[in-house]
Amino acid sequence: MTIRNRLTWKFTIIVASILIFFYIAIYFFYASFRRDEFYSRLNNKALTTARLLIDVQEIDHDLLKIIDRNSLNALHNERIYIFDHKNRIIYSSADDLTPEISSDFLKQIREEKQVEYVRNLNESLGIAYQEQGKDYVVVASAFDMYGRRKLVNLRFILLIGSFISIVVTYLAGRLFSGQALNPIIRINRQVAGISAENLHTRLDEGNRQDEIALLALNFNQMLDRITSSFELQKNFVHNASHELRTPLSAIISQIQVGLAKERTDSEYKNLLQSVLEDSQNMARLSNGLLELAQAERDKMDIKTTRLRIDEVLFSARNESIKSCPTKGIEVEFSDIPENEDYLTVQGHEGMLRTVFLNLIDNACKFSENQKAAIYISFDDRQVSISVSDQGPGIQEEDYEKIFLPFYRADNVRQLQGHGLGLSICRKIIQLHQGDIKVKSAPGQGSTFTVSLSHI
Repeated sequence: MTIRNRLTWKFTIIVASILIFFYIAIYFFYASFRRDEFYSRLNNKALTTARLLIDVQEIDHDLLKIIDRNSLNALHNERIYIFDHKNRIIYSSADDLTPEISSDFLKQIREEKQVEYVRNLNESLGIAYQEQGKDYVVVASAFDMYGRRKLVNLRFILLIGSFISIVVTYLAGRLFSGQALNPIIRINRQVAGISAENLHTRLDEGNRQDEIALLALNFNQMLDRITSSFELQKNFVHNASHELRTPLSAIISQIQVGLAKERTDSEYKNLLQSVLEDSQNMARLSNGLLELAQAERDKMDIKTTRLRIDEVLFSARNESIKSCPTKGIEVEFSDIPENEDYLTVQGHEGMLRTVFLNLIDNACKFSENQKAAIYISFDDRQVSISVSDQGPGIQEEDYEKIFLPFYRADNVRQLQGHGLGLSICRKIIQLHQGDIKVKSAPGQGSTFTVSLSHI
Protein backbone atom coordinates (compact mmCIF):
# COMPACT_ATOMS: atom_id res chain seq x y z
CA MET A 1 0.00 0.00 0.00
CA THR A 2 1.35 3.43 -0.92
CA ILE A 3 1.97 6.14 1.65
CA ARG A 4 -0.85 8.19 0.10
CA ASN A 5 -3.34 5.36 0.60
CA ARG A 6 -2.12 4.74 4.16
CA LEU A 7 -2.44 8.42 5.05
CA THR A 8 -5.88 8.59 3.44
CA TRP A 9 -7.23 5.57 5.31
CA LYS A 10 -5.70 6.62 8.62
CA PHE A 11 -7.16 10.12 8.25
CA THR A 12 -10.55 8.64 7.29
CA ILE A 13 -10.57 6.18 10.20
CA ILE A 14 -9.62 8.86 12.74
CA VAL A 15 -12.18 11.41 11.56
CA ALA A 16 -14.89 8.76 11.05
CA SER A 17 -14.29 7.43 14.57
CA ILE A 18 -14.67 10.91 16.03
CA LEU A 19 -17.86 11.58 14.01
CA ILE A 20 -19.41 8.19 14.86
CA PHE A 21 -18.65 8.70 18.54
CA PHE A 22 -20.22 12.16 18.34
CA TYR A 23 -23.31 10.82 16.53
CA ILE A 24 -23.75 7.97 19.03
CA ALA A 25 -23.45 10.46 21.89
CA ILE A 26 -26.12 12.66 20.28
CA TYR A 27 -28.44 9.67 19.82
CA PHE A 28 -28.11 8.43 23.39
CA PHE A 29 -28.42 11.91 24.88
CA TYR A 30 -31.60 12.51 22.88
CA ALA A 31 -32.95 9.05 23.82
CA SER A 32 -32.31 9.82 27.50
CA PHE A 33 -33.96 13.24 27.13
CA ARG A 34 -37.03 11.67 25.41
CA ARG A 35 -37.38 9.10 28.18
CA ASP A 36 -37.09 11.67 30.97
CA GLU A 37 -39.50 14.02 29.21
CA PHE A 38 -42.06 11.25 28.63
CA TYR A 39 -41.90 10.04 32.24
CA SER A 40 -42.39 13.64 33.32
CA ARG A 41 -45.58 13.77 31.23
CA LEU A 42 -46.71 10.45 32.73
CA ASN A 43 -46.06 11.82 36.20
CA ASN A 44 -48.10 14.98 35.52
CA LYS A 45 -50.90 12.94 33.94
CA ALA A 46 -51.03 10.50 36.87
CA LEU A 47 -51.06 13.22 39.54
CA THR A 48 -53.67 15.27 37.68
CA THR A 49 -55.98 12.26 37.34
CA ALA A 50 -55.53 11.35 41.02
CA ARG A 51 -56.36 14.89 42.21
CA LEU A 52 -59.43 15.12 40.02
CA LEU A 53 -60.77 11.80 41.27
CA ILE A 54 -59.97 12.18 44.95
CA ASP A 55 -60.10 15.93 45.61
CA VAL A 56 -62.94 17.02 43.33
CA GLN A 57 -66.19 15.58 44.66
CA GLU A 58 -68.19 16.51 41.54
CA ILE A 59 -66.11 14.20 39.35
CA ASP A 60 -66.80 10.51 39.62
CA HIS A 61 -65.28 7.46 37.96
CA ASP A 62 -67.28 7.61 34.73
CA LEU A 63 -66.94 11.36 34.24
CA LEU A 64 -63.17 11.19 34.78
CA LYS A 65 -62.89 8.43 32.19
CA ILE A 66 -64.76 10.60 29.69
CA ILE A 67 -62.44 13.53 30.47
CA ASP A 68 -59.32 11.36 29.98
CA ARG A 69 -60.48 9.98 26.66
CA ASN A 70 -61.35 13.45 25.28
CA SER A 71 -58.35 15.29 26.65
CA LEU A 72 -56.19 17.06 24.03
CA ASN A 73 -52.98 15.93 25.74
CA ALA A 74 -54.00 12.29 25.96
CA LEU A 75 -51.15 9.86 25.35
CA HIS A 76 -51.18 6.97 22.90
CA ASN A 77 -52.41 3.71 24.46
CA GLU A 78 -52.73 5.53 27.76
CA ARG A 79 -53.60 3.53 30.89
CA ILE A 80 -54.11 5.02 34.36
CA TYR A 81 -54.94 2.94 37.41
CA ILE A 82 -55.54 4.15 40.98
CA PHE A 83 -55.40 1.76 43.95
CA ASP A 84 -56.48 2.46 47.51
CA HIS A 85 -54.63 1.47 50.66
CA LYS A 86 -56.11 -2.06 50.45
CA ASN A 87 -54.75 -2.48 46.91
CA ARG A 88 -58.27 -2.32 45.49
CA ILE A 89 -58.57 -0.60 42.13
CA ILE A 90 -60.78 2.49 42.42
CA TYR A 91 -60.16 3.89 38.95
CA SER A 92 -59.11 2.57 35.54
CA SER A 93 -58.98 4.68 32.39
CA ALA A 94 -59.19 1.49 30.33
CA ASP A 95 -62.11 -0.87 30.03
CA ASP A 96 -60.31 -3.68 31.84
CA LEU A 97 -60.57 -3.48 35.62
CA THR A 98 -58.04 -6.24 36.28
CA PRO A 99 -54.59 -4.90 35.29
CA GLU A 100 -51.55 -7.19 35.62
CA ILE A 101 -50.22 -5.45 38.70
CA SER A 102 -49.40 -7.57 41.72
CA SER A 103 -49.72 -6.58 45.36
CA ASP A 104 -45.96 -7.04 45.82
CA PHE A 105 -45.32 -4.47 43.09
CA LEU A 106 -47.76 -2.06 44.73
CA LYS A 107 -45.89 -2.57 48.01
CA GLN A 108 -42.62 -1.76 46.25
CA ILE A 109 -44.12 1.45 44.87
CA ARG A 110 -45.24 2.50 48.38
CA GLU A 111 -41.73 1.83 49.72
CA GLU A 112 -39.80 3.55 46.93
CA LYS A 113 -42.43 6.29 46.34
CA GLN A 114 -41.81 6.16 42.56
CA VAL A 115 -40.99 3.27 40.24
CA GLU A 116 -40.31 3.43 36.49
CA TYR A 117 -40.52 0.33 34.30
CA VAL A 118 -41.30 -0.84 30.76
CA ARG A 119 -43.88 -3.50 29.90
CA ASN A 120 -44.90 -4.53 26.38
CA LEU A 121 -43.18 -1.47 24.87
CA ASN A 122 -45.30 0.76 27.14
CA GLU A 123 -43.36 2.95 29.53
CA SER A 124 -45.00 2.85 32.95
CA LEU A 125 -44.73 4.87 36.13
CA GLY A 126 -45.92 3.95 39.62
CA ILE A 127 -46.39 6.77 42.21
CA ALA A 128 -47.26 6.66 45.89
CA TYR A 129 -49.92 9.38 46.48
CA GLN A 130 -51.29 10.60 49.82
CA GLU A 131 -54.44 12.63 50.18
CA GLN A 132 -56.78 13.25 53.17
CA GLY A 133 -54.72 10.89 55.32
CA LYS A 134 -55.15 7.99 52.94
CA ASP A 135 -52.51 6.22 50.86
CA TYR A 136 -53.04 5.64 47.17
CA VAL A 137 -50.96 4.18 44.36
CA VAL A 138 -51.27 5.65 40.88
CA VAL A 139 -49.95 3.64 37.95
CA ALA A 140 -49.76 5.35 34.54
CA SER A 141 -48.51 3.79 31.32
CA ALA A 142 -48.48 4.82 27.67
CA PHE A 143 -46.61 4.38 24.42
CA ASP A 144 -44.53 7.36 23.36
CA MET A 145 -45.40 7.11 19.67
CA TYR A 146 -44.23 10.60 18.67
CA GLY A 147 -41.05 10.51 20.74
CA ARG A 148 -40.02 7.11 19.41
CA ARG A 149 -40.82 8.20 15.85
CA LYS A 150 -38.55 11.19 16.32
CA LEU A 151 -35.88 8.85 17.69
CA VAL A 152 -36.17 6.61 14.58
CA ASN A 153 -35.92 9.65 12.31
CA LEU A 154 -32.87 10.89 14.24
CA ARG A 155 -31.23 7.47 13.93
CA PHE A 156 -31.82 7.46 10.18
CA ILE A 157 -30.46 10.99 9.79
CA LEU A 158 -27.35 10.14 11.82
CA LEU A 159 -26.71 6.96 9.78
CA ILE A 160 -27.01 8.84 6.49
CA GLY A 161 -24.87 11.65 7.93
CA SER A 162 -22.22 9.16 9.04
CA PHE A 163 -22.05 7.58 5.59
CA ILE A 164 -21.84 10.96 3.83
CA SER A 165 -19.24 12.21 6.35
CA ILE A 166 -17.04 9.13 5.83
CA VAL A 167 -17.20 9.51 2.03
CA VAL A 168 -16.40 13.24 2.23
CA THR A 169 -13.59 12.54 4.73
CA TYR A 170 -12.06 9.89 2.43
CA LEU A 171 -12.15 12.21 -0.59
CA ALA A 172 -10.74 15.12 1.43
CA GLY A 173 -8.02 12.87 2.87
CA ARG A 174 -7.18 11.66 -0.63
CA LEU A 175 -6.86 15.24 -1.83
CA PHE A 176 -4.86 16.51 1.15
CA SER A 177 -2.50 13.51 1.25
CA GLY A 178 -1.82 13.99 -2.45
CA GLN A 179 -1.01 17.65 -1.89
CA ALA A 180 1.18 16.79 1.12
CA LEU A 181 3.13 14.14 -0.84
CA ASN A 182 3.57 16.18 -4.02
CA PRO A 183 6.92 17.63 -2.82
CA ILE A 184 8.18 14.11 -2.04
CA ILE A 185 7.03 12.88 -5.46
CA ARG A 186 8.85 15.80 -7.05
CA ILE A 187 12.01 15.04 -5.06
CA ASN A 188 11.73 11.37 -6.02
CA ARG A 189 11.63 12.29 -9.71
CA GLN A 190 14.63 14.56 -9.31
CA VAL A 191 16.58 11.88 -7.43
CA ALA A 192 15.76 9.31 -10.13
CA GLY A 193 17.41 11.59 -12.69
CA ILE A 194 20.72 11.84 -10.78
CA SER A 195 23.51 9.48 -11.83
CA ALA A 196 27.29 9.34 -11.84
CA GLU A 197 27.30 11.41 -15.03
CA ASN A 198 25.39 14.37 -13.53
CA LEU A 199 26.32 14.44 -9.85
CA HIS A 200 26.36 18.22 -10.07
CA THR A 201 22.52 18.22 -10.21
CA ARG A 202 20.87 19.38 -6.99
CA LEU A 203 17.33 19.08 -5.63
CA ASP A 204 14.97 22.01 -5.28
CA GLU A 205 15.19 23.06 -1.62
CA GLY A 206 11.91 25.03 -1.59
CA ASN A 207 11.55 27.39 1.37
CA ARG A 208 14.45 25.71 3.24
CA GLN A 209 12.29 25.61 6.42
CA ASP A 210 9.77 22.75 6.40
CA GLU A 211 10.59 19.04 6.73
CA ILE A 212 10.54 18.39 2.98
CA ALA A 213 12.91 21.29 2.35
CA LEU A 214 15.23 19.99 5.09
CA LEU A 215 15.17 16.56 3.43
CA ALA A 216 16.19 18.10 0.11
CA LEU A 217 18.84 20.20 1.86
CA ASN A 218 20.35 17.17 3.60
CA PHE A 219 20.26 15.19 0.36
CA ASN A 220 22.08 17.99 -1.45
CA GLN A 221 24.69 18.06 1.29
CA MET A 222 25.08 14.31 0.92
CA LEU A 223 25.53 14.78 -2.84
CA ASP A 224 28.22 17.37 -2.11
CA ARG A 225 30.05 14.83 0.07
CA ILE A 226 29.65 12.11 -2.56
CA THR A 227 30.89 14.44 -5.30
CA SER A 228 33.86 15.38 -3.15
CA SER A 229 34.59 11.69 -2.49
CA PHE A 230 34.34 10.89 -6.21
CA GLU A 231 36.72 13.70 -7.04
CA LEU A 232 39.09 12.60 -4.30
CA GLN A 233 38.96 9.01 -5.53
CA LYS A 234 39.50 10.12 -9.11
CA ASN A 235 42.48 12.25 -8.12
CA PHE A 236 43.80 9.43 -5.93
CA VAL A 237 43.67 6.92 -8.79
CA HIS A 238 45.19 9.43 -11.19
CA ASN A 239 48.02 10.35 -8.81
CA ALA A 240 48.64 6.74 -7.80
CA SER A 241 48.81 5.69 -11.46
CA HIS A 242 51.18 8.54 -12.21
CA GLU A 243 53.43 7.79 -9.23
CA LEU A 244 53.56 4.07 -10.05
CA ARG A 245 54.14 4.71 -13.75
CA THR A 246 57.26 6.81 -13.15
CA PRO A 247 59.41 4.12 -11.47
CA LEU A 248 57.99 1.42 -13.77
CA SER A 249 58.90 3.46 -16.85
CA ALA A 250 62.37 4.06 -15.46
CA ILE A 251 62.87 0.34 -14.76
CA ILE A 252 61.64 -0.67 -18.22
CA SER A 253 63.80 1.95 -19.95
CA GLN A 254 66.94 0.92 -18.07
CA ILE A 255 66.35 -2.76 -18.80
CA GLN A 256 65.81 -1.97 -22.50
CA VAL A 257 69.05 0.04 -22.55
CA GLY A 258 70.89 -2.79 -20.81
CA LEU A 259 69.64 -5.34 -23.35
CA ALA A 260 70.43 -3.16 -26.37
CA LYS A 261 74.11 -4.27 -26.44
CA GLU A 262 76.77 -6.11 -24.50
CA ARG A 263 78.14 -4.20 -21.51
CA THR A 264 80.87 -4.62 -18.92
CA ASP A 265 80.29 -6.04 -15.46
CA SER A 266 80.68 -2.57 -13.95
CA GLU A 267 78.02 -1.13 -16.28
CA TYR A 268 75.63 -3.98 -15.51
CA LYS A 269 76.24 -3.46 -11.79
CA ASN A 270 75.44 0.26 -12.05
CA LEU A 271 72.37 -0.55 -14.11
CA LEU A 272 71.10 -3.08 -11.57
CA GLN A 273 71.79 -0.61 -8.75
CA SER A 274 69.63 2.00 -10.50
CA VAL A 275 66.87 -0.56 -11.12
CA LEU A 276 67.03 -1.57 -7.45
CA GLU A 277 66.57 2.04 -6.34
CA ASP A 278 63.56 2.47 -8.61
CA SER A 279 62.13 -0.83 -7.36
CA GLN A 280 62.59 0.22 -3.74
CA ASN A 281 60.92 3.53 -4.54
CA MET A 282 57.95 1.67 -6.03
CA ALA A 283 57.86 -0.69 -3.02
CA ARG A 284 57.72 2.29 -0.66
CA LEU A 285 54.84 3.73 -2.67
CA SER A 286 52.98 0.41 -2.60
CA ASN A 287 53.51 0.09 1.15
CA GLY A 288 52.22 3.64 1.60
CA LEU A 289 49.07 2.83 -0.37
CA LEU A 290 48.50 -0.30 1.70
CA GLU A 291 48.96 1.62 4.94
CA LEU A 292 46.51 4.28 3.76
CA ALA A 293 43.94 1.62 2.85
CA GLN A 294 44.45 -0.03 6.24
CA ALA A 295 44.03 3.31 8.02
CA GLU A 296 40.71 3.88 6.25
CA ARG A 297 39.17 0.72 7.71
CA ASP A 298 36.27 1.02 10.06
CA LYS A 299 37.44 1.74 13.59
CA MET A 300 35.43 -1.24 14.87
CA ASP A 301 38.00 -3.51 13.20
CA ILE A 302 40.87 -2.06 15.25
CA LYS A 303 41.83 -3.96 18.39
CA THR A 304 43.08 -1.42 20.89
CA THR A 305 44.97 -1.84 24.15
CA ARG A 306 46.32 0.46 26.84
CA LEU A 307 49.64 1.95 25.69
CA ARG A 308 52.24 4.26 27.17
CA ILE A 309 52.43 6.86 24.41
CA ASP A 310 56.01 7.78 25.33
CA GLU A 311 57.11 4.16 24.93
CA VAL A 312 55.51 3.99 21.46
CA LEU A 313 57.20 7.27 20.58
CA PHE A 314 60.68 6.11 21.71
CA SER A 315 60.16 2.86 19.78
CA ALA A 316 59.45 4.87 16.62
CA ARG A 317 62.45 7.13 17.36
CA ASN A 318 64.82 4.15 17.73
CA GLU A 319 63.50 2.56 14.55
CA SER A 320 63.98 5.80 12.62
CA ILE A 321 67.56 6.25 13.90
CA LYS A 322 68.35 2.60 13.08
CA SER A 323 67.35 3.15 9.44
CA CYS A 324 69.40 6.36 9.24
CA PRO A 325 72.03 6.86 12.01
CA THR A 326 72.75 10.45 10.90
CA LYS A 327 69.37 11.64 12.16
CA GLY A 328 69.24 13.74 15.30
CA ILE A 329 66.01 13.29 17.28
CA GLU A 330 65.56 14.92 20.67
CA VAL A 331 62.64 14.19 23.01
CA GLU A 332 61.60 16.55 25.81
CA PHE A 333 58.87 16.31 28.43
CA SER A 334 56.98 19.40 29.61
CA ASP A 335 56.77 17.80 33.07
CA ILE A 336 57.17 14.39 34.69
CA PRO A 337 53.64 13.15 35.49
CA GLU A 338 52.93 11.84 38.99
CA ASN A 339 50.41 9.40 37.52
CA GLU A 340 51.46 7.38 34.47
CA ASP A 341 47.81 7.36 33.32
CA TYR A 342 48.44 10.86 31.94
CA LEU A 343 50.70 9.21 29.34
CA THR A 344 48.53 6.14 28.79
CA VAL A 345 46.07 5.98 25.88
CA GLN A 346 43.72 3.38 24.41
CA GLY A 347 45.06 2.63 20.94
CA HIS A 348 46.66 0.37 18.36
CA GLU A 349 50.42 0.22 18.89
CA GLY A 350 51.38 -0.51 15.28
CA MET A 351 49.28 2.29 13.84
CA LEU A 352 50.45 4.89 16.36
CA ARG A 353 54.06 3.88 15.71
CA THR A 354 53.43 4.45 12.00
CA VAL A 355 52.17 7.97 12.78
CA PHE A 356 55.27 8.89 14.76
CA LEU A 357 57.59 7.28 12.20
CA ASN A 358 56.06 9.34 9.39
CA LEU A 359 56.21 12.58 11.38
CA ILE A 360 59.81 11.96 12.48
CA ASP A 361 60.95 10.95 8.97
CA ASN A 362 59.29 14.02 7.46
CA ALA A 363 60.87 16.32 10.05
CA CYS A 364 64.35 14.88 9.42
CA LYS A 365 63.86 14.88 5.65
CA PHE A 366 62.78 18.52 5.45
CA SER A 367 65.47 19.75 7.90
CA GLU A 368 68.81 20.36 6.25
CA ASN A 369 70.65 19.01 9.31
CA GLN A 370 68.28 16.01 9.54
CA LYS A 371 67.21 16.95 13.05
CA ALA A 372 63.78 16.75 14.70
CA ALA A 373 62.57 18.01 18.09
CA ILE A 374 59.81 16.16 19.93
CA TYR A 375 57.90 17.72 22.82
CA ILE A 376 55.49 15.75 25.07
CA SER A 377 52.91 17.60 27.15
CA PHE A 378 49.65 16.70 28.89
CA ASP A 379 46.69 18.15 30.77
CA ASP A 380 43.64 16.77 32.57
CA ARG A 381 42.06 15.45 29.35
CA GLN A 382 44.68 14.57 26.79
CA VAL A 383 48.34 14.05 25.98
CA SER A 384 49.98 15.92 23.10
CA ILE A 385 53.08 15.05 21.06
CA SER A 386 54.61 17.84 18.97
CA VAL A 387 57.19 17.08 16.24
CA SER A 388 59.12 20.13 14.93
CA ASP A 389 61.53 20.51 12.02
CA GLN A 390 63.76 23.24 10.63
CA GLY A 391 62.51 22.91 7.09
CA PRO A 392 61.21 25.42 4.51
CA GLY A 393 57.82 25.75 6.23
CA ILE A 394 54.27 25.58 4.85
CA GLN A 395 51.98 28.27 3.50
CA GLU A 396 48.81 28.75 5.58
CA GLU A 397 46.57 28.02 2.60
CA ASP A 398 48.25 24.59 2.32
CA TYR A 399 47.50 23.51 5.91
CA GLU A 400 44.56 21.30 4.87
CA LYS A 401 45.89 20.29 1.45
CA ILE A 402 49.01 18.62 2.85
CA PHE A 403 46.78 15.95 4.46
CA LEU A 404 45.36 14.94 1.06
CA PRO A 405 46.87 11.85 -0.62
CA PHE A 406 49.73 12.63 -3.06
CA TYR A 407 49.60 16.38 -2.39
CA ARG A 408 53.01 18.01 -2.08
CA ALA A 409 53.68 21.70 -1.58
CA ASP A 410 55.63 23.51 -4.30
CA ASN A 411 58.65 24.15 -2.09
CA VAL A 412 59.26 20.44 -1.36
CA ARG A 413 58.45 18.79 -4.70
CA GLN A 414 62.14 18.27 -5.39
CA LEU A 415 62.51 16.11 -2.26
CA GLN A 416 61.96 12.37 -2.33
CA GLY A 417 58.48 11.20 -1.35
CA HIS A 418 54.96 10.52 -2.59
CA GLY A 419 52.73 12.68 -0.37
CA LEU A 420 51.07 9.78 1.48
CA GLY A 421 52.58 10.01 4.96
CA LEU A 422 50.45 12.83 6.36
CA SER A 423 47.27 11.33 4.87
CA ILE A 424 48.03 8.09 6.69
CA CYS A 425 48.72 9.98 9.93
CA ARG A 426 45.43 11.87 9.83
CA LYS A 427 43.41 8.72 9.10
CA ILE A 428 45.00 6.84 11.99
CA ILE A 429 44.55 9.71 14.45
CA GLN A 430 40.89 10.12 13.39
CA LEU A 431 40.31 6.41 14.01
CA HIS A 432 41.71 6.96 17.52
CA GLN A 433 39.31 9.91 17.96
CA GLY A 434 42.22 12.28 18.26
CA ASP A 435 43.39 15.36 16.40
CA ILE A 436 46.43 16.38 14.38
CA LYS A 437 47.27 20.01 13.62
CA VAL A 438 50.08 21.87 11.93
CA LYS A 439 51.62 25.21 12.76
CA SER A 440 54.12 26.65 10.33
CA ALA A 441 55.43 29.69 8.51
CA PRO A 442 57.60 29.94 5.37
CA GLY A 443 61.28 29.72 6.28
CA GLN A 444 60.59 28.99 9.96
CA GLY A 445 59.97 25.24 9.95
CA SER A 446 56.82 23.33 10.86
CA THR A 447 55.37 21.74 13.99
CA PHE A 448 52.86 18.88 13.82
CA THR A 449 50.93 18.24 17.05
CA VAL A 450 49.07 14.99 17.73
CA SER A 451 46.52 15.07 20.58
CA LEU A 452 44.98 11.92 22.08
CA SER A 453 42.72 11.43 25.10
CA HIS A 454 44.47 9.65 27.95
CA ILE A 455 42.76 7.22 30.28
